Amino acid sequence: MNALTRTRAELRTADPEEMILALSDCYTLATKVFVRFLHERGLGLDEKGIAAFSAWLREEHDGRRYAARSVNFYLGAVKNRVRYLLDHAPNIDDRTRAAVEHVLSELKAEKVEREGVNAERCLTYDQVKKVIAAAQRSNPRIALIAEFLAVTGCRISETLQILNTDVRPSGEQYRITLHGKGGKDRKVYIAADLVARIRRVFVGRKWLFAHSSTQRLYTRTYISTTLSRIGEKAIGRPISAHIFRHSWATDMLRRNPADLVAISRALGHAQVSTTENTYLHGGYSGMDWAAKAPRLGLVGATA
Repeated sequence: MNALTRTRAELRTADPEEMILALSDCYTLATKVFVRFLHERGLGLDEKGIAAFSAWLREEHDGRRYAARSVNFYLGAVKNRVRYLLDHAPNIDDRTRAAVEHVLSELKAEKVEREGVNAERCLTYDQVKKVIAAAQRSNPRIALIAEFLAVTGCRISETLQILNTDVRPSGEQYRITLHGKGGKDRKVYIAADLVARIRRVFVGRKWLFAHSSTQRLYTRTYISTTLSRIGEKAIGRPISAHIFRHSWATDMLRRNPADLVAISRALGHAQVSTTENTYLHGGYSGMDWAAKAPRLGLVGATA
């Protein structure tokens, strides 16, 4: 039994794993993967288990590897949860604290190549309607989740973590508080009609989007896998839940280029440059700029 676990057991309080699994935010699902990894390998929630999980994330599994962004997301979850334990589990000795902090500081993020989203892969307005219409026929709950993603540009992880208490009336709309990356909250607004339909179908007692029978949360994998099948039938290609966010951002910037800062804030990006690099597609060549240069019509101008 490692030092963190022993500390909690001595106090006859919750086990550290129970403590971190009880937290509900964008890292909840990643935390479950982390804890399951430790259980399957008989490892403890200590520096050895953390280092082993970091190494496993970078390995090949059945011929595939985690993308750099996924690796970094899981590492962020580990740092968040373990530091939560260090802050809230009393009587951790200095040696254990130092060892754990050291291994956390050694978790180096993978380098992410900054590539913009391919505009051709984004969904058009007509394609979004076809996907949602097809989902309504086969799976009305997935259709409502897709509609919410399409009109807000939210991440699927944020969407699935929305509590009923996060949804408040605001005039003729509803204001929703999203708990995003890095513990940063932001607000989005949706029509009262959509909120009414969601509540009528999901009947979530705690979560806005929950299984009506079990009240458990849906998983991102299930949502994207289901949408992939629906997309193939509706528009001839598989799609993911995240494509609605990309499509929303691309369309909003195309129609409202002067509102870059506001759109970046709505997306929950920490920096406007992230929005620019990801969603401002294409660009003009030197010849394009020359063709668009103003014709001043100066008489007798010389070089």
